[in-house]
Amino acid sequence: MNLEEISKFLKRNLPVLAIALGGIVLALMIYTVLTNFLVDKGEQKFGRLERPQIKNSLEAEVEYNVSNFKPDFPSLFKVYKIEGSLAPETLAPKLGFKGGPKEISGQKIWQTVRENFTSSKATFTYGSTQKMGQRSLNEEQAKRKAIDTIQKLGLTDGSVLLEAVEINSLLLGGSHLTDPAKGQFFDTYAINLAAKLDNVYILNNLGSNSLYTLWVGVDGVVRKIQGPLQTLKFTESTTYPLKNSSDLKKELKQGKAKIVSLDNPIKPEQKFNLTFTKAELAYYLPSQDEDYLQPIYKIDGLLYDGKTAIRLKALQEALKEGVFKKD
Repeated sequence: MNLEEISKFLKRNLPVLAIALGGIVLALMIYTVLTNFLVDKGEQKFGRLERPQIKNSLEAEVEYNVSNFKPDFPSLFKVYKIEGSLAPETLAPKLGFKGGPKEISGQKIWQTVRENFTSSKATFTYGSTQKMGQRSLNEEQAKRKAIDTIQKLGLTDGSVLLEAVEINSLLLGGSHLTDPAKGQFFDTYAINLAAKLDNVYILNNLGSNSLYTLWVGVDGVVRKIQGPLQTLKFTESTTYPLKNSSDLKKELKQGKAKIVSLDNPIKPEQKFNLTFTKAELAYYLPSQDEDYLQPIYKIDGLLYDGKTAIRLKALQEALKEGVFKKD
């Protein structure tokens, strides 16, 4: 068919083509309307949110890839209002300290002969050098002691579920307290506690779910507590829309995820191939300057330089782009 024949064909069928084109345009308009009004965008009672402030620790030339993982995420998820930061002056009396602290290099310090409590802007540490007593509890009882300690200090409430994600044995000085059943020389359980809300973990800024570390002696005395200087109490919430798996994979390939931890150090001048292998939904515990607990995607990956594979963790915003304030 030459140009003249094409021209005649278009003239003869112009009304039909116009109707067909109009039908396509109308269908697209209807689809857009349905997408905007029928897709559940959640309640969004907190309005536009600030983006989570996550620092990217990877400074290298990277080619990004995504393996064929198939994450299954809901379309909506809750965002919680944070009750507020935890003042160390509130926590110190609960640990048995009296009076005010000393302030050294931006830290607040309470100290007695055998105990000390130190707080920075974001974390706190309690320590005790009390002499080890006789064995009175096993590993399961030590785990329960650790969870009870955090709850009694008022650091969490009933909305948050605490669980032990790692337990190690330490020897702090009471080697005479050998466990005869295991034949091991240890006197202290080092217990890492995670917190769950809505059945997903709450992560720190390194993508770890270990929020609290406690050393519980076999005599039942807690000798160390480390954790965030925040209370995990969340009551007021509202729902927001989540990115789906296709949106997430697209952003991962574009290098938008923030690398927050590496198993081994790297040289910035190296070139790498990065493959993301797994993604799961979690909550991100922000700094004290942020008001809301938001869902986040935790992504596992492998960084490969042609010789060695290095495991890493990355975090990526889970909420849809339209819910954030403009930068």
